[in-house]
Amino acid sequence: MLRFMTAGESHGKGLVTIIDNFPSGVKIDENFINEKLALRQSGYGRGARQKIEKDEIEFISGVRGGFTTGSPISFFIKNKDYENWKDRMDAYKPVQEDIKIHIPRPGHADFAGSIKYNLDDIRNVLERSSARETASRVAVGAICELLLEEFNIQFSSAVLSIGGIGAAPDKDNINKDNINSINNINKDNINSINNINKDNINGINNINKDNINGINNINKDNINGINYRGGIDENVAGNSKIKRELIIDRDNAAALPVDLFDDEILLHIQNSDLRMPFPENEQKVKKLIDELKKEGDTVGGIIMVQIKNVPIGLGSFTQWDEKLDAHIAFSIMSIQAMKSVEIGAGTKAGFSRGSDFQDSIYCSSHTALNIKNCSDEERARKKYYRKTDNAGGIEGGMSNGEIISVKCAMKPIPTLMKPYLNTVNLTTCEQEKAFLERSDVCAVPAASVVCESALAFTICLFFLKKFGGDSLAEIKHNYKGYIAQVYKEK
Repeated sequence: MLRFMTAGESHGKGLVTIIDNFPSGVKIDENFINEKLALRQSGYGRGARQKIEKDEIEFISGVRGGFTTGSPISFFIKNKDYENWKDRMDAYKPVQEDIKIHIPRPGHADFAGSIKYNLDDIRNVLERSSARETASRVAVGAICELLLEEFNIQFSSAVLSIGGIGAAPDKDNINKDNINSINNINKDNINSINNINKDNINGINNINKDNINGINNINKDNINGINYRGGIDENVAGNSKIKRELIIDRDNAAALPVDLFDDEILLHIQNSDLRMPFPENEQKVKKLIDELKKEGDTVGGIIMVQIKNVPIGLGSFTQWDEKLDAHIAFSIMSIQAMKSVEIGAGTKAGFSRGSDFQDSIYCSSHTALNIKNCSDEERARKKYYRKTDNAGGIEGGMSNGEIISVKCAMKPIPTLMKPYLNTVNLTTCEQEKAFLERSDVCAVPAASVVCESALAFTICLFFLKKFGGDSLAEIKHNYKGYIAQVYKEK
């Protein structure tokens, strides 16, 4: 079974990674991997560390002549900043008492980690728990993408919102009866969304008093809020309606809330140092980040990853731990600072009727119909397709051939540049303020690259479970046979 392990500390000599059970014959594009590593270091709101490091992969084993050999792949990513830390991070030199850390930062692994491992210096926790480790995971994901590219499986990721500011409003899609429901934002309160009703302790407009969940009931005849086009959590503060959100509508349904494979959207993402798919509100986000930097504060956001051309049947319904969506959630939640995962419609499913939510299945015998979102269109003579993708490409724990769409929320980085947070000294039990450690104001754009890489590994894992072989040639043979079986004429 495909697996990997990482080792290394944030300010140590570097990061070491081993990938086991990776097939032979996969062409390794070092430039592609390094481009992904550079993308992880980019983004508006990053800290000074990114100016020091320039991550590059150095293969130690498992690659020869530009191709994988089937042996364990091992590689090293050097920490250039180690030169500034080698006295404090030396493997043998005793740690001086005056540089030990006893004050845990709320929101980090500091508190529980130092207690769990009985450590008298929190640096032994924060060095390993740091998001610096994600450089290894990005490289692993890039290697997995090189394999999956052989089967036309594609990945795309983007930032949907930062600090509540996201996709631009669709002016053509404003319900005049509800136009005042989202306006009147308190711009001075960056943590408040639609703080219209001061008596509403949740800061969310109670537009329909009969709707106990405070969700906009755009269609008054629809008691479940179906046909609503967006949750407030991703709306642009100060705008009346959001365009790019889930549409659950049997008669006029959109296949995806955002198509991250659309050429225009891809171009916006590539040209954006926030990795946002729509440019309309980037200046608002940058202004927010600049203001928070002055305040010594941080901000989180919402990320989306989509995966295209995944064949039907990755994962299984037969056992709980073989479900693809379970592993997707696991892989995302294993990333530092991630607090929630949604697949497809996600939490909006809880406000839906089954007759509206489920993705009806259709079939076409002719490729000339140019049906969207079908896997292997070039080869398939008989097509199964959907007009909606509320399931996010997964049903019963298995891929169904549609685009897999995953959304996750990243919390604000808990290391702040000013002493806002109360904590305690674990040695004296005295009340203290959380200490400062070099940090970012916003790492959401970088995290979108990490999320994409994490899902690349998960998809690769299940792909090899389904079509496994010791070489790329053997995998291609198995894959070809399965595709012929799925799409054969009956």
